[in-house]
Amino acid sequence: MSLNSSDVSQTKKTVRVGHVVAVIGAVAAFLVAFFLTRPMSSVEHPAVGLPGPELDLMPLFVESSDETAPDATEGSAGFAGKPVEGKVTVLHFWGTWCPPCVAEYPHLVEMMKKRESNAKLQFIPVSCESGSGETFEGIQKKTVNFYAKINIASLPTFVDASGKTRESVTQAIGTGSMMYPTTVVIDQSQRIAGVWQGYSEASLVEMELLVDKLLKRAG
Repeated sequence: MSLNSSDVSQTKKTVRVGHVVAVIGAVAAFLVAFFLTRPMSSVEHPAVGLPGPELDLMPLFVESSDETAPDATEGSAGFAGKPVEGKVTVLHFWGTWCPPCVAEYPHLVEMMKKRESNAKLQFIPVSCESGSGETFEGIQKKTVNFYAKINIASLPTFVDASGKTRESVTQAIGTGSMMYPTTVVIDQSQRIAGVWQGYSEASLVEMELLVDKLLKRAG
C-alpha cells in the first residue's frame, strides 16, 4: 500500500502530536513523583503548633511479663494516650519493606543514640507492615533481621497493631494516609514541633537541629 503526500503529512502530524503528549506525560509523572517524595520542611508544615496525636502502641519485643502500662507513660506494654509531657518525643513510622525507610533509619537511630543519655528525649520507632496480610510475628521477624543486618543490638521498638496511632497522626497532620517514612517531633508541651514525610539528608539535619533546640529549651 502506498501513501500520497496528504497521508504522509497527516502521519507526520500524528507522530509529532504523539511525541508532545508523551513528553508532557513524562514531565507530569516526574513532577508528581517529586512532590510526593520530597520531604516537607518542618517549618513549612501546617500541623506545627497543633496538639500531638494519641498513641496506642505495643512493644514489638517484650522483655517483661508486666502487662500493664499507665496512660501517657512509657512501659513494657508500650505507649497509651498523649506523648509524655515534659519530654521531646521523636515519633517515627517506618518499615523494612520501604527503601527510603531503610536508607534513613540507621542515621536516625545513630542520631537518637548520641542523645539517649538525655532523660528529656524519647524515641518511639514504629515498625509498620507492608500490607493488610502482615502479622505481628511477621513484622517482628523482619525487624529483628533488619536490626541484625545494621548491627542494632537492642532498641525498644513498637507496633501500631490497631492502626489507631497512624489514624491519629494522619488526622493531626492533615493527610489522608500515611507516607513512609514519616517522623513527627512533639515538644514538651505535647504539641507538634516538626513533621517530615519522606527522606532526604537535609531532613535529618533539620530534624537534628530542632531536637537539640527543644532539648536546650527543656534544660
